[in-house]
Amino acid sequence: MIHPYIPGLLEIGRSAADEILNIYAQENLFVEIKGDNSPLTAADRAAHQIIKAGLTQLTPEIPMVSEEDESNWSSMSWPVDEKYWVIDPLDGTKEFIKRNGEFSVNIALVENGYPVITVVVLPAHRCTYYAATGKGSFRLDWDSGQTEQIKAKPANLKDQSLRVVVSRSHLDDTTKSILAGLNEPVPTPLGGSMKFTRIAEGMADFYPRFGPTMAWDTAAPQLVLEEAGGQLLDWETKQRKQYLRQGLKNGYFVAAGKLEGLDEFMHYAL
Repeated sequence: MIHPYIPGLLEIGRSAADEILNIYAQENLFVEIKGDNSPLTAADRAAHQIIKAGLTQLTPEIPMVSEEDESNWSSMSWPVDEKYWVIDPLDGTKEFIKRNGEFSVNIALVENGYPVITVVVLPAHRCTYYAATGKGSFRLDWDSGQTEQIKAKPANLKDQSLRVVVSRSHLDDTTKSILAGLNEPVPTPLGGSMKFTRIAEGMADFYPRFGPTMAWDTAAPQLVLEEAGGQLLDWETKQRKQYLRQGLKNGYFVAAGKLEGLDEFMHYAL
């Protein structure tokens, strides 16, 4: 195994995913609206409790930052250079409510501002992605039990029909403008971390994001993408996306596979 934490993380992620699927199968889903106007379901709460209990047992010395535990992170001081688990118990709650299968469980260990071990679970697709720094990126299929290493594919921003993934629920005007400047791109709307995993598997090339996101949305899939040969770059710094130094809110970013022309694009696109 690529890291001693991975077996435990796979079990924790699968347990959270199983409970999410149990709730997903219910005929009626009760939806609350949080203070930031985002939805909350019983699946968010249940997955949070499962992950919290599992990580407490696995690494009791490492604190956790979860989307569903604001009291634990709202008073944190920045910058933060220690180890933290960054968790989104149910990334893509809107897609969960729509029942389109495009949601995930995100768990990332962030150390000195960067993800170093991550697990991304796609419950409806019955698979788990995981990665550790310098060890590669992998996909575990639940039904077959088979694990395979995944790799991003080369592409060029000037290519015709560039495979672009965009947010299904948060497609903004800036992203639409970016798409208009590409050479007949093929956009695919997706929810949650699937935008990253598609690129990591070589099934997409490019994901520009100019809307609001948080650390728990991107930390886990970032490392899956990077260890597959891709990259996630902060739009302002043009550097590798970093966490827990300026707070939990992400700036604009670009996720890509082995994409030529990205540096030039980031300097002149806007």
